[in-house]
Amino acid sequence: MVKLQFLNSQKYFFNNLIFALKNFYKKYGTMSSRYDFYARTSKGNIIKTIQDIISTMKCRGCLPLSPAGIFIKQMNNSESVWMGINLYRENFSEYKCTRNFLISINFSHAQQLLKNVKKKDSMEIIIERGTEYIIFKVKSTTEDGQPQI
Repeated sequence: MVKLQFLNSQKYFFNNLIFALKNFYKKYGTMSSRYDFYARTSKGNIIKTIQDIISTMKCRGCLPLSPAGIFIKQMNNSESVWMGINLYRENFSEYKCTRNFLISINFSHAQQLLKNVKKKDSMEIIIERGTEYIIFKVKSTTEDGQPQI
């Protein structure tokens, strides 16, 4: 049997590392246990552009989310223009959806929230487990290429 001996500083380091990892897992969990819906794309400006187009047609509407992707089908208020957009899960860098969702969204308000999204920004769309709201997280990159939240 091989017996390993650690210096006090090494024991201290590993004990703190294990403690930190346990606390991280308690706080954040895993993506599969924490979110009912999670989508991440490195091209947040595409989501913003789609949002801008829909908000010019309609103030409020439904956003259908499914395990296969996001499939938007909207008509304008006068019902003269119909638009269908399919965002398949393969087009996202990460995508997880536990069940079908139909979310009512105020597109005018969402347009105001997303108006500063730039071409190089990434975006995460999240619905946390047990909640009834959607979160848009935008991560900007600075001129030197470093991420900035």
